[in-house]
Amino acid sequence: MTTNTSKSNNPELKSVKNSPLSERQAWLETRRAILDLEAKGISDFVIFNALADLFHQRGEAEISHLLSEAAYRCYEK
Repeated sequence: MTTNTSKSNNPELKSVKNSPLSERQAWLETRRAILDLEAKGISDFVIFNALADLFHQRGEAEISHLLSEAAYRCYEK
């Protein structure tokens, strides 16, 4: 379950505080979603870059920076 520590007041940009899914179920759903994106031809670069943008919009600069670095490393391969 994700705890929302967002600095944004926009509810659309915040992660869900309470989820009916267990930690394991949430992890499996996330993994499945990523595999589905990859099956559609979405690259790791695009996935990490989109996550970096999302965290930037949430005001999480440090996490955004780390995800941007991961995107860049995927782009270099």
